[in-house]
Amino acid sequence: MALAESDSLWLHALRDVVDETHPCGEHSCAARVQHVLEWILGRGLLTFGSAIFGLFVLFTLAVQLQRTFAPVPAVLLFL
Repeated sequence: MALAESDSLWLHALRDVVDETHPCGEHSCAARVQHVLEWILGRGLLTFGSAIFGLFVLFTLAVQLQRTFAPVPAVLLFL
């Protein structure tokens, strides 16, 4: 009988923790996503697009610089 009572106590405590946990803060996650989408579509579309384009150019240049200035392995020098 004591084991059954302690199990239900643990399950009740676990249910309370899950019910009271808010992973996205005090607002729901759906409200957070909606807020971000409204910002992007409202006044941030140009900023968001520019950031994505800038990252694309940065990574493209980084790959080109790595290919140009990377040291040649010593094994390939003797071929």
